[in-house]
Amino acid sequence: MTGQWERIGENGIVSIFIGVMIISVWSDSRERLIYDKVVLPALFLCFIGRYFFPDDQESFSSHLFGMAIAFILLYLTAVLTGGGIGGGDIKLSAFIGLVVGKQQIIWILLVANIVAVCWAILLWIGSRGKGKIEIPYACCLAVGSIHFLVDI
Repeated sequence: MTGQWERIGENGIVSIFIGVMIISVWSDSRERLIYDKVVLPALFLCFIGRYFFPDDQESFSSHLFGMAIAFILLYLTAVLTGGGIGGGDIKLSAFIGLVVGKQQIIWILLVANIVAVCWAILLWIGSRGKGKIEIPYACCLAVGSIHFLVDI
């Protein structure tokens, strides 16, 4: 019976994760905004969910560490670049870190950054080096997160 509850808990967390990613990609692509009213309640629900249903490979503290890693890395990036990363991106990455844990968040952020750099280069070439280039980073985080979804 315990296995069934764990499966239900994990499916709930993954469903919340997918919903948040879809809404965040859509809103970031259209408006360059990631809504706190979507990410923060999901962060709270997944915090509780991960407390009761940590995944098979990582403990609850490992999930908290993944959240902290993501938050700190993106926060430092925002500070050092003078705002190249927005607050919504920081909170979304912390949410992803909580859901996936410390082992996978590093890979997700690495893939997201590679996607962002490639996208920026293509946009820069397309604009012939003129003007400011803006990338909806939620899209890059979503591409990086695909591996997590395939791996579950």
